[in-house]
Amino acid sequence: MGTPYSPPDHRTAPDPPPGDTTSILLGLDAARAALVEVGADRVELLTATGSGQITIQPAFLADGETIARDLGLDSPLDHRMVPPGYTLWSGTRDGLEFQVRGALRQPHGGLL
Repeated sequence: MGTPYSPPDHRTAPDPPPGDTTSILLGLDAARAALVEVGADRVELLTATGSGQITIQPAFLADGETIARDLGLDSPLDHRMVPPGYTLWSGTRDGLEFQVRGALRQPHGGLL
């Protein structure tokens, strides 16, 4: 028999010490600034984690790319295998990882 399998740890930052709210407060401040910049009425769901990740779900997926570009996020990842397909736009802003979900983009010259 071998040693038991232990999955790798994929977190972006170490767990904050118990009672330390600094990282979540920074995330909430960055999330608030993003909402003010893009317009809170365009956002259906926003998640801020203590590990420095902000995820935005637009009210309309078709607005996702525009919201992402407004926030300076320019790294797309297309998810075509999950119906409905979508594009996840990501980047770093205020030292935090931001992600915005958007409608599946069609690359120039591409076929869907």
